[in-house]
Amino acid sequence: MNLDLFQVELQQLVRITADAEGEESSLASAFTKTALDILIDAGEANDPRVTEAVFESSRMQISAFDWDEERALLTFYVAHFTSKDEVPTLTKADLSRLFARLNRFAAACVKGLYRQIEESTDVFDTAQFVFDVWTHARAIRFVVLTNSLLRTTPPAPEEFEGHPARYEVWDLERLERLIGSGKTQEPVEVLTSDFGVDGLASIGPFEGKDYEAYLLVIPGKFLADVYEEFGPRLLELNVRSFLQARGKTNQGMQTTLKDDPSRFLAYNNGLSMTATSVERRKTSSGETVISRLIGLQIVNGGQTTASLYYASRKPGVDLSNVLVQAKLSILEDDARSSLAPLISRFANTQNLIRMADFSANDPFHVELEKLSRSIWAPAPEGSHEMTRWFYERSRGQFADAVGRERTPAQKRQFLLSHPRKQLFAKTDVAKYENAWRQLPFSVALGAEKNFNEFSQAMAESKQSTSPDAPYFQDLISKAILWKQTELLVNALKLGGYRSAVVAYTVALVSNRISMRLNLDQVWREQAVSPHWASSVNELAPLIHAKLISSAGSKNVLEWAKKKDCWAAVKEISWVAPSDLMIGAVASTSRSATAASQPETSLPASDDEIAGRALILSLGPEAWIGIAAWAKQTGNLQSWQRGLAFSIGSYLTQDRALSAKQVVQGVKIAVEVERLGFRMERPQLDAVSVK
Repeated sequence: MNLDLFQVELQQLVRITADAEGEESSLASAFTKTALDILIDAGEANDPRVTEAVFESSRMQISAFDWDEERALLTFYVAHFTSKDEVPTLTKADLSRLFARLNRFAAACVKGLYRQIEESTDVFDTAQFVFDVWTHARAIRFVVLTNSLLRTTPPAPEEFEGHPARYEVWDLERLERLIGSGKTQEPVEVLTSDFGVDGLASIGPFEGKDYEAYLLVIPGKFLADVYEEFGPRLLELNVRSFLQARGKTNQGMQTTLKDDPSRFLAYNNGLSMTATSVERRKTSSGETVISRLIGLQIVNGGQTTASLYYASRKPGVDLSNVLVQAKLSILEDDARSSLAPLISRFANTQNLIRMADFSANDPFHVELEKLSRSIWAPAPEGSHEMTRWFYERSRGQFADAVGRERTPAQKRQFLLSHPRKQLFAKTDVAKYENAWRQLPFSVALGAEKNFNEFSQAMAESKQSTSPDAPYFQDLISKAILWKQTELLVNALKLGGYRSAVVAYTVALVSNRISMRLNLDQVWREQAVSPHWASSVNELAPLIHAKLISSAGSKNVLEWAKKKDCWAAVKEISWVAPSDLMIGAVASTSRSATAASQPETSLPASDDEIAGRALILSLGPEAWIGIAAWAKQTGNLQSWQRGLAFSIGSYLTQDRALSAKQVVQGVKIAVEVERLGFRMERPQLDAVSVK
């Protein structure tokens, strides 16, 4: 794509982001978020946190930071944005100035900058976090994000405050390669000699219709070193999502690597990889080896790769005798888009791992997109204009839709009927749902990790996850709850931790009203009620204070990711006004429970007697009430609602419950209590039935 045209499109994306984020988002901040979203999709960023701060007197600046705990990699970002239509050049002097400001900020953090900053600011938490993790970091990365064109080279790697550091620039040209060409990431190119290996022994190539295949045996240390260099970029996207959701290491592999490394080849299933091309050469002994791999991706075996890297960091583990078998498929660009996903899918369904393949092409997201294009939202009070909520299943769809309108008048009309503030993406869906489902600690993990948690829950649900019109309307109601809560919290000017306060506020209100909110009314009015607004204004300051006090010496935003934090917040003595629940009606959504999953599985126990005692102690009225409440609020699966009603009927008739009914009954009791259903009962924590 022409860079001038891409500049215009990128600036349009930035303005869309700024409008969607609200008044507080500047264009520079919106550019930071837009660029980081692109890098996240490409595996170039882990879970970056935007923290815009400029210290003019000390010539320091920070736009965002990222901590990759698995790789012990700490990244600092600084953004340089221009709103000019032409493509400017980033000079060597400009680049040096930006890196110097970023270096000064990082160095100040190491020396305890947080002690000099107001605690209520976001940058305080950033500075404290950097100070806390510095000794755990193995490498530092400084990155400039810019929509200018780089005409010089970044500084060479060096040591920074005792750690190896490297410098990178993502300029307009590099960003265009990722999204302008439709590619998801820059190709991974591995030169084996860079990692101390002359070449990889292989058998092949075996010629297929539209691919070549090789069989390889790869040194374990080589694989660990390559993963340390490229990280998640090495992994095919679905594998990356699975590892983020389920953990990157396997205890069995760790034991073998430590105690019996030479048998790893015999025990492990190996890898399945793809590449666009390879280079081969002959060694001095006449053996032909693979010396370079271009466009390398691991489509199966991500956990093996990450486990090798994780083990390499542990004392007493020697990977020199570890070998891993691998199948390498060489796919040309024409076949890559169609064949690579199939290789990934079949490779990952032929083992014990169930992938949470919840990509943008998943039927759930495809159907949600269709609903967003066909359902009109009611005109809010004071307006006669019906609008649509635009679901952006993949990045850039909204800008493309605007661009398809031919005249300025048509573009204005499109934006009137599709306001930018009503644009939402798949990570937003997870945020709205998990906040309402009382999982604020998951929301606090960050957009991508929270989405992975949401996706895993959807994939594991035995209930159909195909959304329908009522589900879509309920989802938009939850979006309105989130967005207007965010505006209310902003107006309170509480200081830092805004996103955590919003998530915990929505979750606690949901808990205290037992999810008995008239979502249909929110949809009809396209606004929250005055009772919701007054509740947020009353509760948010209490939550902000509780997050800080309960964190103690811990970093507040890291503390917000813990279930223990949610337990502490639930200790707040606050009773929801009865008016908040007045007029609550049954949600008709057949799919509203699609993402409903218990927070944790019930602990294993054989104490069936305790389970029966619990069920009996609640009484028939409570069980019939649970069934009615679950139907009204769209909670539990239909069979669970039916079972709750049946338990109530059995107790009324003095009929005995089966062991299976007891097991499921206790699970239902635990889940509805988690969701805020109030009932007189003994301590549920003391009852557990397997």
